[in-house]
Amino acid sequence: MRTSCGCTTSAKKHARVVLDFLKAIRRRYPKARRIYIVMDNLSTHKTPPILQWCRRNQVSPVFTATN
Repeated sequence: MRTSCGCTTSAKKHARVVLDFLKAIRRRYPKARRIYIVMDNLSTHKTPPILQWCRRNQVSPVFTATN
């Protein structure tokens, strides 16, 4: 299945899929604009490569409350 950004979805979320999705969103907006992305607390969303990429590309992940 393809999403609106052109990414494919699958039953499992892998860090690579999440990173590809974030990159697709980043391409839609000017680099100077900070983007805030709301995500759940899935451990895949908090892997070092994803968090590092977010810091370098002006993307701020906002995680939902756990309680």
